[in-house]
Order: sequence, then structure tokens, then C-alpha cells
Amino acid sequence: MKKLLFIFLLFLGVLGYSQTYTMGIDTGTQNTCSGTFVDSGGSGSDYNANESNTITFCSTVGGQTIELDFSNISIDNSDTLTIYDGNSTGAAVLATFNNGAWLNNITITGTTANVSGCLTVEFVSDGIWEAGGWEATINCVAPIPSPYLMQTASVSTCSGVFADSGYFGDYAANENNVMTFCPDTPGQAIELDFSYLNLDNTDTLTIYDGNSIGATVLATFNNGAWLTNITLTATTANASGCLTIEFVSDATWESAGWYATIDCVAPVPPPYLMQTASVSTCSGVFADSGYFGDYAANENNVMTFCPSTPGQVIELDFSDISIDSTDTLTIYDGNSTGATVLATFSGTWGLSNIVIAGTTGNATGCITVEFVSDATWEGNGWLADISCVAPVTPPYLMQTATINTCTGQFADSGYFGNYSDNENSTITFCPDTPGQAMQLDFSSFATDSEDYMVVYDGNVVDYNTVIATYNGFSVTMPFTITATTNNTSGCLTITFNSNNNAFTGSGWLADISCVTPASPAACQGSGSGVSTAGCAAVISGGLGLGNVDPTPISCVAGSTCTDIEATFLVLGDTSDYRVESIPYAPPYQYDCLKVPVSVGTDDIWSPPVNLPFDFCFYGNTYNQCLIGSNGTITFDTTNNTPGGSAGYSYANSLPSVVGDLFENTIYGVYHDLDPSIGGEVGYELITLNTGCRALVVAWHDVPMFSNNTLLYTGMMVLYENTNIIEVYIEEKNIDGTWNDGNAIVGVQNVGATQAVVPANRNGLDADWTTTNEAWRFVPDGTSITTLAWYEGPTATGAVISTVPILNVCPTTTTTYTAEVTYTLCDGSVITDTESTTVAIESCATDIDFDGNNDFIDAASFMGGYGAATQMSWVNLDTNFGIPMAVNGNGNNAVGGLNSINSTGVISVAGSVANAINCTEINNTNTNLTLTLDHTVPAGTNITVSLSRDTNPGNVTISDGVTNLVFNGGTRDVISHIIFTTGQATNTLTFTRNNGDIWIDGVDYSYITGGDGMVMGQPNNKLWINAAGSLSGTVVTNTGTFTATTVTTIPKDLWAHVCSVYDGANLKLYINGVEEVSVATGGVNLDTNTYRYAIGKDAEFDNNYFSGFIQESRVYDVALTELQLREQIYQPIQNNGGNVHGSIVPKDIDGGSLSWSNLVLYLEMNTVVAGITTDTSGSGVLATVYNVATVQNRTAPIPYVANASGTWTTEGTWEYGNVWDIENLPNKDWAIVQITNNSK
Repeated sequence: MKKLLFIFLLFLGVLGYSQTYTMGIDTGTQNTCSGTFVDSGGSGSDYNANESNTITFCSTVGGQTIELDFSNISIDNSDTLTIYDGNSTGAAVLATFNNGAWLNNITITGTTANVSGCLTVEFVSDGIWEAGGWEATINCVAPIPSPYLMQTASVSTCSGVFADSGYFGDYAANENNVMTFCPDTPGQAIELDFSYLNLDNTDTLTIYDGNSIGATVLATFNNGAWLTNITLTATTANASGCLTIEFVSDATWESAGWYATIDCVAPVPPPYLMQTASVSTCSGVFADSGYFGDYAANENNVMTFCPSTPGQVIELDFSDISIDSTDTLTIYDGNSTGATVLATFSGTWGLSNIVIAGTTGNATGCITVEFVSDATWEGNGWLADISCVAPVTPPYLMQTATINTCTGQFADSGYFGNYSDNENSTITFCPDTPGQAMQLDFSSFATDSEDYMVVYDGNVVDYNTVIATYNGFSVTMPFTITATTNNTSGCLTITFNSNNNAFTGSGWLADISCVTPASPAACQGSGSGVSTAGCAAVISGGLGLGNVDPTPISCVAGSTCTDIEATFLVLGDTSDYRVESIPYAPPYQYDCLKVPVSVGTDDIWSPPVNLPFDFCFYGNTYNQCLIGSNGTITFDTTNNTPGGSAGYSYANSLPSVVGDLFENTIYGVYHDLDPSIGGEVGYELITLNTGCRALVVAWHDVPMFSNNTLLYTGMMVLYENTNIIEVYIEEKNIDGTWNDGNAIVGVQNVGATQAVVPANRNGLDADWTTTNEAWRFVPDGTSITTLAWYEGPTATGAVISTVPILNVCPTTTTTYTAEVTYTLCDGSVITDTESTTVAIESCATDIDFDGNNDFIDAASFMGGYGAATQMSWVNLDTNFGIPMAVNGNGNNAVGGLNSINSTGVISVAGSVANAINCTEINNTNTNLTLTLDHTVPAGTNITVSLSRDTNPGNVTISDGVTNLVFNGGTRDVISHIIFTTGQATNTLTFTRNNGDIWIDGVDYSYITGGDGMVMGQPNNKLWINAAGSLSGTVVTNTGTFTATTVTTIPKDLWAHVCSVYDGANLKLYINGVEEVSVATGGVNLDTNTYRYAIGKDAEFDNNYFSGFIQESRVYDVALTELQLREQIYQPIQNNGGNVHGSIVPKDIDGGSLSWSNLVLYLEMNTVVAGITTDTSGSGVLATVYNVATVQNRTAPIPYVANASGTWTTEGTWEYGNVWDIENLPNKDWAIVQITNNSK
């Protein structure tokens, strides 16, 4: 049931009402000035079938007429709505709507020719299809003039409306009419302003500049013209001021026609239509041959415009350019087609506001236009105003060049036309004003989505300085690019690449200027990142310490062995990958990356990302990739194109290419995002702290597609050289049920036959959310990694190991270098090295000589000295001087020997060799040298156990002086032979004479102890005898002279001993006091070449010292008593060539003692097996043998009081228990150091 809304208005005593009038229900004549008029179905339903109804609306206000404002009209092709300008269907038709009319906002008003003020509406429908009908508001307004509908007639007027025969309906079929409009005001010209013009392809409207069809054609409209806002005016060449319109329609299809208002205006100059001609002018209009209609097929014309004002140039202001893709409009900067091309237009539709002017390089000021069309399709052509202006500077077109300027324009190679396919150019603009920066203000930019421009902040193509990348037709305009303060050159470099897909764009236009350099975006990163393992690098250090050296080894440690470790990436080739969960530590920021992509758009591939390094992926090498809006990086640029669809929908797991899954692609995380809503997607090429580079691609706060309140932040990193891929996920949510919640982290090869995906991160795995998650994809094919260790600070010399963890045992502070080598996929090799140092602490120590086999050995150096001084600090063991037995054998020196624990016949069947481990001398093993585990003195009895095998024989035993022959014996019966050494030795040699002899064992025993050698060689030695007296011997060219003190040296206390030979006397000192002096008969010491030793007699390999020795010094001069005393209680150092005290910082004896006279100085600071350093500078190599223990230095150099107390109390002194200071008489040369406020 229809509802009627009644509104009661009291106005001048008249009561009226408004209602809805429904076709078929309300009939006859309705007197009203308000209400709504609808079809039989009302406002919500289709009208009825088989209607044939009429209704008339008449105005209730005198002098006014009915107006129907239709908000919509929808009529099926076979139904008809007709509106008559009067109170019956016999009145003039104002409009007919049929042929599937679907219209909005149509207003129909009664005319001044209609005295009734009524409109009559007739509607007829059939029984086939119905449509939505109409809805209109009813008003009363002043009548309007009757429109001039297309017919054969002549009209004189300066106002009114000109429409097709159907007015607001379609025009009729098979029309052929000519209608002329002439001004009713002399001197004026007819102007027709078309608000719309819609013609069927096979119908033609022609407008002539005059009062007949014999006049010049102004415009022809056909080929399905659908135009708006077209103005045509009679020209000054038309004396009549009239316009004649010819319209021809056929019987196929009709269209809406046209609607134009009629005015009279001053006549306009006639347009210059495209033809082969030359024109001199500074005004007028230039159009294609069809003017407001389409140009003709098969045109080939050249038209030149030259300025009529000297010194100026032609300027063409195009309001519209529409050229078919197979037709070409070319504009030249001069008076012929041989001039420079300013612009080329082809395949452009609806270009507007294009201004082209002659340049300063054009002396003629002319512009030549060439137009060529083919026979396929024609376009609307162009319309341009002609004027004359001052010459303009020619634009800089895209090319490979460097230009210094601060003015001008920068355009694509086609300028106002389209650029070309297959362009690849680089242009650099630099300021010609020092201190300024280039600025480009782009007023237009339109390229094919697969063609792209990259702008660099500098004068070279450097991928670390990319400012922006542009492509496509949706770039927000205008935009400005300015060189930044990061760029000292002030230049901008632009690269442009177009492909060969036959699609181009109109390119760009930018104004060039120079300005103050811009500051980089405050949020922008430094371009430097941090990574612990992404690059080809090695870290060396102590075991488990990374790049930290091992803990220094104490100088008193029992062993210098320690483990060092090399930590490095173990890489294979990229034929396969392994995926590892890694700590969440992104190497760079997520936001404000230098090059944004997917800006304001969704589901697309980025412009190509050019890598400055080759990246290997699944066995292939790439230097370019594409970034997808939804979390992918692809190397497949064959099936995926810049600006093309990057997909989002899939319902499979990798490996697969079903749906929107891509081969040769990195996924991380691949799910449906919508960067068109917000967030950032971008990339940046960074340099890492390891020195290698990486591509960082990040998605920052990008909304999910379905629920935009859910955000995603993640990153992918591609590392140089190692080809490692990392994925970092700061926040990942589930977007409801959209796309089934699918999300992938993984890599997939070409052909989608291989893929590597972390657990629970594939397409069909359960939906997942996460925060702060990270994965690393490591190439895991055939190994490309090798490791080598070298001893030394560089990777040179012999390789000492190839394992990551190495146990080393240096004798001095030593540096070790680890070198890792990678053979890359392109065949090149890179290496990285890092060194670690094992430090042996240099500290003051005392050597503990055990009186058995410990000593320090050095080369002979005192032969022929005319004078010499030797000194050391000594501390005698408690059992010093007490003889003791030394037992030993050779069994541990040569594999196969054992001690003999029985004698007599071996009862075990077979040879002796099968009964006990032993060594045979036979025809293949004719000589054997056996090393004893001690050096035995001359006269030592050695028991050698021998037996023979099947063949009788004999062997010669020798120590180099004494020889003993063993003959035969009884088979398998051991003989014990006593061999007495003729010299001190630690080796025996066995030489086969004949037969086969078994060596079954070697045992010995000798007595040692008594005297203990401190230091020296046979021509000058200093020792302590068993009674504790200090003795010294010198051998000169006249004899041997020995001195012995009466004073004895106490045990377990430190004493300083010294011998001074001055060429005439040998003096011995204890603690700086001269104890004895013996006259000698010669001058120079003997020139014997025995080695120098500390702790044993170098000549006889005996008299091993039992106790501690410290600070051994030898001079090649005889020291005075003062020179001796001033250095006893302190270490010494070189001070400009003088011997200088380290505790009392003064030169010894006022500088009278030269450092060059110091020929041996052993501080004993590094004393574990190996070399103890001679710090005299003489280069004497001092080797320590058999020393098992050392201790921190306790010798009094100087005496140290480190506690408050009395002089005679041991506890007052640092090592009072081994110092004699509490009992010493007053000695002026003793040095006492007081610490800790002790007094």
C-alpha cells in the first residue's frame, strides 16, 4: 500500500498538498506544482508488462508550466516513454526514451509555445523484459523557449537550445537533415556550446562555417563520438556569421545525440587545420584536419608556423592531444623536418596543457609540425592556441651525459611525446654554483609499469645513495627531489630503463634549479649495519671466548699449552640450504629505508632492485631482483615483471607453483598485506661491521589486508659473498580467516622442485603468530670452506692445523693466525684472517735447579777475554752438597726396551723377541743409537743386557771414547755386560759386526752431589763446593788458578756471588764483600770453546747445582767494587748506553759502566722449558733444560718491607724467611724499599 505524506501549509489562505503520482494508477489530468512521479512499480520495483498509460500534469500557477526533474530513467529496449509539450499526446514531442535508456539527472520543461502549461506523459511496455522505470519531482517554473530540434530548416536567432531530433531521447533512424543558424544581430557570429555529443559509429554530424553545406567544414563528428564541452564559432572568413549543421543517420543504431546552447559572439579567426602549408602568424588556433571531429585516414602532411613578430618564436598551447597508436604527430624546433625534434606523440589520448615553444637554438623562431596517419583507426586529433613568445631554453632530454646547470627543464627522450622502448641511459646534473645542490621539480611523470627511473644522491651510480625509484602512471604529482648534505658534489644522477614490450608512456617533465642542500630524512639510517655471522669472516681467540685472546699463561705455570679456537661460517654451495633458528638481532632498522616500494599500492612487484654484488641462489647468479608487496623477493624476472601482480592467494605448501606461489623466490613472511592503506615497504643496501654488504628489505607496520588494525613488521637480508639469507619477524598476526590464514617462511628453487622451510612455517601448516623470531638460510651444498692455522701474525708459512680448535704449547708469547677461505659460485676466492695471541707472562722468577740434570746452556763467548766479571743470586737447597745416587736406563728413550727383571734362559717358546719387548740388531737394522734418560759422568758403569738369536754374532758398544765388543752368547740366554763410560755421555751406539743380537735392557747408577756449579765455562767458572764455600777458577795462557772463600754460604737464604778477573787477579765476592783474591800468572783467558752453562759444569757434565739461581750477569770487563755494589740489589737497564739502576734510577757509578760491556744478562723472567731471554742485546741464545719448577722471584732485588715491624723481625720483610737482612751488618749499598706505609 502506498503511503501518502500530507503536508498542510497555510499561505495566503490557500491550502495545498503534495503526493506521489504512479503511472497507471493515477490517470487523466493532475493539477499540481509538487509531488513525485514514478513508474507503475514505484520507487523500489520494475514497472509492469503490457502497459499503455497516459497522464497529464498541469500547472496550478498562472503563467508557469510543469517541469519534471528525473533523478533516473531506466527503460528496456522494446519499451517507450514519451513526453509531450502540452495537454495531450497531440502536442509536440519533447523527449522519447527507449532503446535501453539508462539516464540520470534529466530535466524536461514546458516551452513558451505551450500555452496550457501542461506536460503529457505516455508509457508503453511489452511483455518481454521490464526495467527499473523512473522517478521525477514535479515543479512549476517559467516556460522556456522551444528547443531547435534537428530538422531541415533555417533559423535566425542569438539564443535558445539546439538538440538532436530526439531531444533528451535518442535521435531517429534514417535522418538526413540540414539546419542553418544565422545571427539576428548584425556583425555577430553564431556560437554553439555543446554540453554533450554522442553519436553512433555509422552516423555523422557535420558543421559548416557558413549558411550552406558548401561552406568550409568546421567539424565532423562520427565514429562513435562521445564528447563534452565542445564550442564551435563562425569565423571571420564567414561573412554571413551563420553555421550550417548537416546530420545523417542510418537504420542500425541510434544514440543520445547532442545538446547545445546558441549564442551570438564576435567571429573568431578560422583555425589552421593540419595540411601541407607554411603560415606566418602570432595568433589563432591550430587543429587536426577534422578540427573537433576525428582527423582523416592516410594523412601525410607537414605544416610550418613562423612568427610574424621578429625576435620571437612560435608557441603552441595544446588543450587536447588524442592520437591513435599507429599515427604520429612530430614537432620540430625549426622551419623544416630537418630541425631538432621537440616532441613526438603517438598512442596518446586526452593529453592536456601541453606547451611547446621554439628554443634559443632556433634562429628562425618557427615550429614545424608533421602528421602521418594510417588507414586503421583515427583519433580526435588536437587543438592548440598559437602565440609568439621569447625563445625558451631547450630542455635536457634523457640521455647518457653530465650537465652543469642551475636552470632549464629535464624531460624524457620523447619530451612531450612518448619515450622509446629499450632505453638505458644515465644522466648527471651538477650545480654550476659552488655550494649549491641540484633540485628537480617534477610536474608530470607517467611510464609503463615495467619502465623505471632511479635517482641517486651524487655524481655516480652508487646503490648506497638511491633516493627514490619511480615507475607507472600512479606517481603522486607534483614531487621534488633535492640533493642532500650527504652529497658533497651537490649532483643528482638519474638512470632510466625501458623494456621492449611495445608499451611506453608520456614520460616526465621537471624544472631544474639549484638550492641549499637538503637534510636527509631524520629517521634515515646511517647505511651501516651489524651482523655476527652473515658475512665471510673468521674470529679467533681462546676456546669459547670469541675474538678474545686466551688468558695469559703464568710464567710459573707447569705447562704453556692451551686451546685456541676459530669461529667461522661453514658454507656449502647454493645447490641446497639448511635453515637455522637464530637470535633475534636485526642488522638494521625496519623503517625509513632509503628506497620505498609499493607506495600507496598493493599486490605488485617493485621496479628492479640492482644489487652491487652478485648473489647466488639455488646454483644461479643474479644481480637483480624484485620485491613483492606481500613479503617476497623473487629472482624470476621472466614470469614476474616490475609493476605486475605479486599475488597473494594460495592453498599449497612449498615446493609448489600452484596459485600465487612463485619459483626462484624467497618467502619471508609471504601473506596478504595492504601497503596501500599504510605502513612502509622499502629496501636499502648497507655495509656491515664485518666489511661486507647486504640488501635489507623491510615491511614496517604494514596493515593486514582484511583487518587493517593488525600490523606486520618483518625483514629479509641478503648477504654478499656468503649468499646467506636471513628472515627477521618482529610481529606477525593471523588475519582472521582471510586467505585461510596462510603464511610462508622459506626458499624455493627454479622449477619449484626444491624448497627449504622452517618447521611449522609452510603454507598449509597450522595458522601461527609470533614476535621477535629469526631464521637463517645457509647454503649447504658441497663445501666451499677451508680453514688453515698459521704460527705468526700473518697467514704465511707452513699450515700448522686445519681444525677449528687447536691445542698449542708456545714457549714464548706467540701469535697464531686463522685463515678461512671461500670459493664463491662465480669461481672467485675470498679469504679472511684474524689473529690471536697466547701470552706467556713476563714476570720475575727464580729457577729451581734440582742438582740432577737441570741447567741452562749457551754458546761459548768468553774465550780470550782480558777481563771478566760473573755474578748471580743463589739460594742453596737444604741438602746442597750431600751426595745422592742417580738411577736410570735407556728404556724410555727407544721404543721396545724394558727393564730386565730376571736372568737366565727364557722359558717361553720362540725367540726372545716374542717373550719380551726388545730391539734386534740384524742385517736390516745394523746400527742403533740409544738415548739415556740422564747424562752420565765418565766412569759410570752401565749394565747392558744382551742375547743372541738363531745366528751367532757380535756387536760393538761405544760412547764415542770407549768401545766394547759383545761376542755371541747362548741363544735365548741373557748376558749382562758391564760397560764403563770413557766420557760424560747420554747416548750409546750399537754396531752389528755379524749375526743377530737382541738388546734386552740398559740400566745404570751413579753418584752425584757435592759441588754445585753456578755459572761459567772451563776457562772461567764460579761454583760452590760441598762445604758451602764459594770457588772460582780461571784458565789463562799460563795456567789454571783457583780461589776459594773461607766464608760459607748459608742454605735456604739468598746470597749474591761474584767473581772478578782483571787480568792479574781473581777476586771472589759474597753479598758485595770481597772474600778472597788470588794472583794469576797470565793476562787473557784461555780460548777454549766449551759451551757456557748455568747450573752445571759444561766441561764434565757434572756438578749440577741444587737450589735457585736468579739475575745472572756477565761483563767483559772487571767491575770495580762500587760498580758491583750499586747493581747487586736491583735489576738494571740500558740508559743511553750506560748501565742504569731500575730501582734507584741512576747510572751505575755515575755512568762509568757501559752497557756494551754487558755480554750476558739473564733475568730468568720466562723460564718454562724453552728459551730464557738474554736482555743484554748480545744475542746469546740461552736454552733451559730439564727444569720442572719455577717460583715467583724471592731474591732481594731489592729488600722490600711491606709491613710495620722491627728490622730484625722476619714478618717485616716480604720474603724475610729467605733473606738475611734481619741479621745483616750495616751495608751502605743495600737497597731497601718500603711499601704500605710500613716503617
